[in-house]
Amino acid sequence: MRMTRFFFHIHNDISVFDDVGLELPDIESAEAAAIELSGKILNDGADGLLWQNNTWRVEVSDTPGILGRTFLIVQFSITRTAIRSGAASPFVTALAGPPPTDGHQDRTRAFRENENKGRRRRL
Repeated sequence: MRMTRFFFHIHNDISVFDDVGLELPDIESAEAAAIELSGKILNDGADGLLWQNNTWRVEVSDTPGILGRTFLIVQFSITRTAIRSGAASPFVTALAGPPPTDGHQDRTRAFRENENKGRRRRL
């Protein structure tokens, strides 16, 4: 089986270029490796270097430098929305309401209602 060498570059305000890479059988394996690398970065937590500007990405390419062909990008970012001081959080408000039902229960209920309407029409 022919293996391809993939390089995993990390970018935010700075770039860290992978000069070693990994030999993998296909792009799906490279994607899994990029996600695994991203998980390790996420485990560093908010104190990690890459979270300083709230946006970073892992680029998978075919060369150790910037001139290569990019196969895929795994991108992460944090977007903060303005919440007025003292205002109730939408998340807390949602939790205070009735417990949500899953989509399956809603579809089942709608199906039964439609089925009952059809029976009534046939009688």
